[in-house]
Amino acid sequence: MFIVTLKYEKPNEEIDQLLAAHRAFLREQYANGMFVLSGRMVPRTGGIIIANADSRADVEAVIELDPFKQAGAAQLYDRRIRAHDGCRRPGNLPARPPGLRRRTGTWPSRWNS
Repeated sequence: MFIVTLKYEKPNEEIDQLLAAHRAFLREQYANGMFVLSGRMVPRTGGIIIANADSRADVEAVIELDPFKQAGAAQLYDRRIRAHDGCRRPGNLPARPPGLRRRTGTWPSRWNS
């Protein structure tokens, strides 16, 4: 498993313009089993992706496809970890965090602290 850290290099206004394409990229990687979990940092300076891959080369190849990376809007760093505790199957994770408002896509205010 790998932890991929995204650090925004552009203002949030430019990040927002790429967000739809980035989220489509995330959905594609979830569908093919590469990504397990992702989310933005608070405060909004970047994000984290948990990736399930056999090699760093596999993760790096996928990272190159991220619209944030392609536009130079974010730097992405990966770090391999050996998971030994916790949820072992992605199926044990909730489809979305509890309290996420599906129709607006906004997070509850208590998650922003």
